[in-house]
Amino acid sequence: MTVLIQDGAVISHGPVGCSSCLHEFAFTYRVNYSLRGIERPTPRRIFSTNLKEKDTVYGGNIKLANTIREVYERTKANAIFVLTTCAAGIIGDDVESVCNEAEEELGIPVVAIFCEGFRSKVWTTGFDAAYHGIARKLIQKPRAQRDDMINVINFWGSDVFAEWFAPFGAKPNYITPFSTVNGLKYASEAVATVQACSTLGSYLGAVLEQDFGVPEIPAAPPYGIAQTDRWFRALGKILGKEEIAEKIIAEKKKEYLPKIEATGKVGRKNGLCNSRCGPWPCVVGCAGRARHESGRCSDFPS
Repeated sequence: MTVLIQDGAVISHGPVGCSSCLHEFAFTYRVNYSLRGIERPTPRRIFSTNLKEKDTVYGGNIKLANTIREVYERTKANAIFVLTTCAAGIIGDDVESVCNEAEEELGIPVVAIFCEGFRSKVWTTGFDAAYHGIARKLIQKPRAQRDDMINVINFWGSDVFAEWFAPFGAKPNYITPFSTVNGLKYASEAVATVQACSTLGSYLGAVLEQDFGVPEIPAAPPYGIAQTDRWFRALGKILGKEEIAEKIIAEKKKEYLPKIEATGKVGRKNGLCNSRCGPWPCVVGCAGRARHESGRCSDFPS
C-alpha cells in the first residue's frame, strides 16, 4: 500500500526479484487515479537494493544506505519506505538503524517496514506492518481537531465516500492509496475513521483511536441493506448527527428499494438474484432462489 502514496518512494531491500510484483501497483495507479479525481498524477517510485549472494554473506547495510541516498537524490520524495524481504531478515541486516541515520541525514521520514514473508503465515500481516511504520514515523499529534474530515482506510477505486460524507459536512481523507505524506501526518486530526475492509484497516484504526483519540466506526463496512443502515447510524452517532443519518437512510431506501424489488423479480424468475443494495449500486450475486426468499441476499457482500 505504501507504493501508492503519491509523494513517497519505496525501496525493496532484497534480491531484485522480490520487488517484481510491486510494479503491478504502477499499473493500478495509472488505471485508478482518474477515479479519485487526481489532477496531477505522479510516477510510482519503486527501487530495489538488488542484494546478491555476496551481500548475503557480508551484509547489505552499506548497500541499503547508499540506495536510500541515491533514491532521494533522484526523486526528492517526501518520505522513503524501506520494505524488508526474507533475505534481509535471514542475514539480520540492521534496517532500522540504517533508516534512522538516513532520516537524520536527509531530513525526511525514512520508514522501515518489516514485512519478511516468513514473519507470519497470514499474508495480511503486511498491511499491519505498513501501517505500523506509518503510525510510528509519519502520523503526528494533531494541531487541532477537525469536524470536517473523516479518515477512510481503503483500497483504490472511485471516490464514493465524498458523496456519503457531504450531508454530514465532511470530506474523506483516504489512507493510503492516492494519499500524500502530509495527509497521513494529520490523520490524527480527523473526527472519525472508517474502513472498507477490516482485514486491511483494523490495526491502523485501533492505533488512531488509542494513541490519537480518533474514534473508529464500530460497525462493519456498509455492504447490504441492513449493514448499510447500521453503518450510517454508527457514523451519525459518532458525529453527533443522528438525524442526518436517518434522513440519508430514508432517502436511499426510497431510491433503491424499488430497484432491488424489480431486479429481484427477474432474479427469482431465472433462479438467480442480482440485487442492487445499499446507498450505492452494488451488485450482489446470490446463487439460488432460496437465498433471496430467505432474505439473505441483501446482506451479502459484493
